[in-house]
Amino acid sequence: MCRILKVHPSGFYAWLKEPLSNKAKDDQRLIGLLKQAFMAADA
Repeated sequence: MCRILKVHPSGFYAWLKEPLSNKAKDDQRLIGLLKQAFMAADA
């Protein structure tokens, strides 16, 4: 599978352990805050 995806096995297993990077987690948090602010402004 790693050969087909052209990724190193250690990178693949690191991704399995924690698939979302810190930036991706922060982006998800910010999206949630933006949605809350939008809903509060709409009410």
